[in-house]
Amino acid sequence: RYIFGFGGMSKKSMRQNAVSDMIENADLKGSQALININYSEKKKYVPFYGMRSIRAEGTIIEFVK
Repeated sequence: RYIFGFGGMSKKSMRQNAVSDMIENADLKGSQALININYSEKKKYVPFYGMRSIRAEGTIIEFVK
């Protein structure tokens, strides 16, 4: 959240948090892995106030014999 343009987290730390949350919620097991991680960013600004959110998405693959 930004008020008068101040505040909020850096874009890099927001991306890291989004990826951490995605990995935590993916519940990967054994030989599964995440690939093709993409980010989408939403910005919403009105006078004197703004909000930015970043979402991470990926594909889960599984290695089998």
